[in-house]
Amino acid sequence: KAFKNRRSLLLLNLESQIQFKEIPWCSGIDQLRSKNKLSDASSSVQTLKDMVMIGLLTWPDTMFPNKFVGTLEDLVRDAKLQLPLLKEIASDIFMHAFTTPFVAQTRTAGNLLKGTLYERYYQLNYSDILNTIAEPLEFYEFCRTSVKGERSWDVVNNGKIIEHAMITTTHNVAELLVRLDLIEKLSTSFPTLVRDIIRDTLKQIFQLDSMPWKTRLQTVKNLAYGWRNLVLFLSLMPKDEVEVFFAWVDEFLSSQKDTLQKTFEPCLTYLKASWNGDKGNSEYQFRGWTKGRHFLMPEKKGQPTQPQ
Repeated sequence: KAFKNRRSLLLLNLESQIQFKEIPWCSGIDQLRSKNKLSDASSSVQTLKDMVMIGLLTWPDTMFPNKFVGTLEDLVRDAKLQLPLLKEIASDIFMHAFTTPFVAQTRTAGNLLKGTLYERYYQLNYSDILNTIAEPLEFYEFCRTSVKGERSWDVVNNGKIIEHAMITTTHNVAELLVRLDLIEKLSTSFPTLVRDIIRDTLKQIFQLDSMPWKTRLQTVKNLAYGWRNLVLFLSLMPKDEVEVFFAWVDEFLSSQKDTLQKTFEPCLTYLKASWNGDKGNSEYQFRGWTKGRHFLMPEKKGQPTQPQ
């Protein structure tokens, strides 16, 4: 318990903290456990599925935190699965490199989302990506050039590169849904989840004006992570359910304050355009990292709009 409660650290050079089973005495204790490895593996697979479903159903607009991902990795090892998972990378210590799991997750996401709303919304070309990216360096260069980034220590520059990697891979969600065969099990919940994300997004956008500027920045980034899940879930829903969703959103938004409607409407318009196959105004593609004032940010004189 004490080991699990330790502080999670993001390390340089793509290093990771010591894992639970790397502790010397753990391997000795493990030998005393049940020898029924098949049963243990099956139990771990079911626990893994349960945790992922609980995470998505309870916090659909939240990126899995690194400690949670670490627990999933332990279950993956116990289940004897080859399932690559990703942890969040800090933009201030980004080493301008990605690892092999990013490439593996990109292939899973591409095969799942090629030709969908998700691909159109984020202006990805998964067919091209799947044909040209096979190594981590190629994936890094793709992400860097996609956001016109540079090799620098600039936090915003690095954040944009990292965010594009998270968008391209869906940051674990597609991998877990596909590899654990959870899409059908969650399909009936997608309509509820996307509505929950809209409600929470509008609630927090309305509260931005009263937040300190640093809190506002982090809130917008977190909302962008949730929005990515919304676009992904919509991409996996039948067409008629998506049309019902957009009708619901229009009605729900019309009941909000005028200022909130004005702020959010361009973002919703771009989402609808992407759904209809139109180009739309990509300036209102919802991302968390941007140079200058984010389109969701309230204008306040004398306050910075990015970390210094």
